[in-house]
Amino acid sequence: PGLVLDPRASSLTSTSVEISWRAPSGGITQFDLSWDSPTAAVTTATATLTESDISALQQADDYTLNVTTMFTCPGTAITGGTADQLSDDPVTLEFQTVPGKPNVSVQELDVVSTGTTEIQIEWVKHADDVQQTPAQFKWALFRSVDGISYDAILEDQPYDKLFHFDTGLSPATLYFYKVQSSYYGGLSQKSDPDIGCTHPTPPVSVQINTINDTHLECTWASPTSNGEALSGFEVDFNSNGNPVYVTKDVTSNVTFVGDTEFSPGLVQDGPNTCYVRAVANCSDNIDLLYSSWSTVVGYLAPIEPTLETTPLSEESIQIRAVPDPANTDTEGMTVTILRDGDNAIAVDVPFPWIFVDDIDVQPGKEYQYTAQLKQNGISSSTSQIKLECAKPAPAQSLSAVAINTTSIELFWSMNEGDFDLFALSAKNDLTALQSGVVAATSGDSTYSFVFSGLTAENCFTLEVITVRDCNDTDVASGSATATNHSATAATLSACTRPEAPGLVVGYGDLGEMVITFNITDSAYSYHLWRSSTNVSDPDQYLDTTMEEDGVFSDTFDIVGGYAYCYRGAVENNGVQSLLSPVACSCAIPNPVSELQTTNYTDTSISLLWTNPDGNYSYTQIKFNNQIDNATANANTYDAGYGATPVLALTPNTPYTITA
Repeated sequence: PGLVLDPRASSLTSTSVEISWRAPSGGITQFDLSWDSPTAAVTTATATLTESDISALQQADDYTLNVTTMFTCPGTAITGGTADQLSDDPVTLEFQTVPGKPNVSVQELDVVSTGTTEIQIEWVKHADDVQQTPAQFKWALFRSVDGISYDAILEDQPYDKLFHFDTGLSPATLYFYKVQSSYYGGLSQKSDPDIGCTHPTPPVSVQINTINDTHLECTWASPTSNGEALSGFEVDFNSNGNPVYVTKDVTSNVTFVGDTEFSPGLVQDGPNTCYVRAVANCSDNIDLLYSSWSTVVGYLAPIEPTLETTPLSEESIQIRAVPDPANTDTEGMTVTILRDGDNAIAVDVPFPWIFVDDIDVQPGKEYQYTAQLKQNGISSSTSQIKLECAKPAPAQSLSAVAINTTSIELFWSMNEGDFDLFALSAKNDLTALQSGVVAATSGDSTYSFVFSGLTAENCFTLEVITVRDCNDTDVASGSATATNHSATAATLSACTRPEAPGLVVGYGDLGEMVITFNITDSAYSYHLWRSSTNVSDPDQYLDTTMEEDGVFSDTFDIVGGYAYCYRGAVENNGVQSLLSPVACSCAIPNPVSELQTTNYTDTSISLLWTNPDGNYSYTQIKFNNQIDNATANANTYDAGYGATPVLALTPNTPYTITA
């Protein structure tokens, strides 16, 4: 028979093939097929049609197929010849089976720096693939971002290329991969997909913002290159080299504030480091992937200080800012102190500061002080307001008046500054005998206070302490032991009055009045006032000389017969007593002058005299018998009476006549 024509292999799979050919002209009874490969035994089959399906082949193997025609000659029984005739030579056809479905394996790179844009893919051929001609065994790699549509990223790769680094990918993105092998162009089925994910890129613009002395705010931004697999961030705080809390997950693109829940161990003096990394949650079948850490260092604000203030004088207040004990590291720490909110009296004074003196204050004025510490360029909260007053000015223009033997009134004035009250005391030998308080009155500039119950004829140191109570804590109202008192107490020495004397007034010699004080003391000075003639109110001060203790002789213009009134006072320690009660008496009237006798009779004598200057009520005439000095006659006559006869005398008797 003739040879088959145009043999073909089609519908190749990894284990089967469909063979077809065209029959030659002439008679054909059947077709004999045989095939083998270098790794397989010869297999035979017959066919009566011009096609045949061959199965149970080996994958990715090389095969040679021989097709022989056979014709059974019908006349062989008559002639006795061979019944079956074969074609002279078989027709040969070579073909290769398709590789089996390969396996692909995707691995996320452990190296974060390259894993943000790369994924490693590995694959293997089917275990049954023979692959007799390696050069004809090829690979193709396909990638998808949705698991539906795949694009070839590698084609015609050699048989020994079994892995690939897929680069140029987007961070935090899920990818799907399939692989396909071919042998002599025969394509295997694509592998089942495997997934892989890229690491996210680290956060950018990481900052630490100091909230206060216990809170730090760590902020960052996510790069736009990260894909949909980005699920959040992890934040760690490390304080002074020690972890302060377990990593916490936070959602993307938010700020994180460390507080007592998240960062109980933040160290006041720092440094405190915020670590942030991005997290990608691509699939439940893939572990979480992380970016590299982004770090930033920050410091808590210093704890607000405590203020201590001390008034030094009317013009100076001392301020000291005391750091909180938790601020153990004071290196580089400075303090700024403000008065009344915006008046800086100390700016960035470096530690260790001792005291800051505010020397531009007014007496007694109240001021508000605050302080801020600064360290590492971060300011503390403003301290609580500390109220303080400058010392008030001392009292001025002190003067005193002794009211009586047990009381002294003190006067003073205030012309500057603010003050609330005055604490007063009267001291004798530094012992306070009496104290008191005078409240300041709006609009008043002069004040007074009466010390009473003092001992007579004693001197005292009167003290005025100006008190300024600026915050109701330094001074208890009414207390004389205030801590915020004036810089110096204003003092004045004053004495109580001696007892007022009593006076005894009488006449002395002609033209003399004698005044006797009932109080005598060598330490006393005496003062005496006399009234004008016949006036009861003494208003004329006498510069008299004491004849003996407490006895004075007044001979100054004493006119006989007139009444004179006196008041006296004694003085001790420079303080004069009150005036004595008024005491009055009359001076001896002046005598008559030019007494003459006229017109004698045996029983009468007429007298003639001249009336004296001054004042008198009447003239008394006495005739005394010189023999026995008996008063023969004693008559009174009105003042100014002229010649007066004296009657009923004894005849021839000498008389002493007095007028």
